[in-house]
Amino acid sequence: MKHSEWLEIGAKISDLWPNQTWPPETMASAYDLFATVDQVPAMKAIAELCAEGREFAPAPGVVLSKALQIVIASTPQLQDPDLTRELTAEEQDRATRMAAALAGDRARLVQATWLVFAQHAKACMSSADGKRCDEVADRVRRSSMRTVQIDPWLDDCCSVGRSLWSAWREAVYDMRVAAFGNLQQEMPA
Repeated sequence: MKHSEWLEIGAKISDLWPNQTWPPETMASAYDLFATVDQVPAMKAIAELCAEGREFAPAPGVVLSKALQIVIASTPQLQDPDLTRELTAEEQDRATRMAAALAGDRARLVQATWLVFAQHAKACMSSADGKRCDEVADRVRRSSMRTVQIDPWLDDCCSVGRSLWSAWREAVYDMRVAAFGNLQQEMPA
């Protein structure tokens, strides 16, 4: 995305949520997140977020997450290859490139949703009900965590953190399903 296109994104946010626009510092630092995203999915993401009835302007990470979901949804899915014969070199090359492209977008969605949760966790030092998203984020950053260990941590998040946590976990799940198929097994604990 060009800088001029990014400014149009900021103007659209200001038009739709006039009482709460992104400050210039946010616009400047968020540009790097959107540098490789086309303007069309970003504008579409803003329109969809507005249509949801959001009272306040979404954070740049939320817009990025939604834009990447739109990009993934618009990526054409390939038909299953003919398994009665070996793939030609050209078919194998195309399948490899498409798999890398799809996994790349899904991986970026995982990163974007984690970034949003991590930013929230920094701000959420404690809530009225004693839930601490920053402690959950620290636990996730440790290595060798398995789904069985991570899933119950949703209950340790505050109400805002739960939705962000769920978006991140869904992105992780979608990426794994795309890479490995529906059936996954983990090593025993």
